[in-house]
Amino acid sequence: MLSSSSFVIGASLAVVGSRYWLLHYTEPGKQYVLQKKQAALEKELLPTEGKTIPVSLQGAVKTLVEAGVIDLKKWNRLYAKRGREIPAWIKKSFFMPSQEPLHFDTVSAPILLNILWALGLSNKTTFNHQSPLQGKDLPNFASTGGWTLGKEENGAAYFNQVSNIVLDKKQEQLVRNLAENIYRPCCNNSTFFQDCNHGSAMLGLLELGASQGKSAAELYAIALVANTYWFPDVYVKMGLYFTEIEGKSFRDIPPTQVLSREFSSASGFRSTILRRLAEHRLLPRSGRRLQGCSV
Repeated sequence: MLSSSSFVIGASLAVVGSRYWLLHYTEPGKQYVLQKKQAALEKELLPTEGKTIPVSLQGAVKTLVEAGVIDLKKWNRLYAKRGREIPAWIKKSFFMPSQEPLHFDTVSAPILLNILWALGLSNKTTFNHQSPLQGKDLPNFASTGGWTLGKEENGAAYFNQVSNIVLDKKQEQLVRNLAENIYRPCCNNSTFFQDCNHGSAMLGLLELGASQGKSAAELYAIALVANTYWFPDVYVKMGLYFTEIEGKSFRDIPPTQVLSREFSSASGFRSTILRRLAEHRLLPRSGRRLQGCSV
């Protein structure tokens, strides 16, 4: 793959975090306090009961199946091998439109990541004609070559091909504006440059929300919920940074700031969050992580 996002995010952040932790060792007593604070933040940001957002799949997943973007035989084989049970509300969406709001928890988040990946990758929009994915390297990105759950061997065959979510010009502009300003901690590319699964999935989520009338502020809040469940360790550490260094509650930081390049890109997270936590000897051992840039 040409994209750096093809590396597994959990492993790369673990290496970076371990290096900082070793260079700025925190004595056991302080580490115990940090672990307690980390646990409290996990409970706040990643509650056991999960978080529900005001966006539904409607008929999008059914359309993905009908278009061959999701091959149910491959999908079922993958999750059977993993021993994962698909929540009933998600399973139903493969066969009929769903009005149930999306619910993120530790079980559904990685499944929604795959569904939204297929959606963002394949959905046909005007702005995708200006996407950085366009060109001879299209099949070589983690978001395209990495999508192996369709009937075609390479997901590039589906890029910008399926008229699934209908957006008017105003909604398309809204999605593009947000996509260009929302980042993910596995790389330095914005959502508009959907070179990995997290980029495609976030784009698909923004398109769903915009088509259902959500405002920019609502979409930013929705995007933060998704990113938090897709990169739990990152956002718990970010919460520690805001509470312990800036003296602010994480819930009071605008999602526009949290999701910006300064904080949510890979380099921004390392230089702004990890470095500052390490300098203040506030870096706890790694917490929960979710899947990387693969199905």
